[in-house]
Amino acid sequence: MNTPQKIKILVVNDNLLPRRLTCRFLENAGFNTSQAGNGIEALIALTDESFDLIITNYNMQKMNGLELTDFIYKHLNPKPLVIFETFAWTHDIDAVAIEAGADECYNHNGIDEKGLLDVVFRLLRRKGVIA
Repeated sequence: MNTPQKIKILVVNDNLLPRRLTCRFLENAGFNTSQAGNGIEALIALTDESFDLIITNYNMQKMNGLELTDFIYKHLNPKPLVIFETFAWTHDIDAVAIEAGADECYNHNGIDEKGLLDVVFRLLRRKGVIA
């Protein structure tokens, strides 16, 4: 089993402030993080190194989170886990994200450290990545 210090997470969001805050929350919990500003940047990062988990925002320019998730599901092996992040009012996107290959959806009303970490740890435990 891994510890958070061995888990590599790529945070994908075209909005700089939430992306940096998400990385800070994850790093404070002991995870290693990298950042990408959109799906295209994420694909470039994925060619340079492997990640255990990707947290991707839905609404981004150039390549949105659904397109990125679909690409990961169809083309990457081994596949990193994917958490699809949306605002609370977009619950109808969840089913589409899961169908595209997301492992978990994280809906929120704003930046929520506890909610984010709960989803991350729950997914990593469910998939047997951490104890």
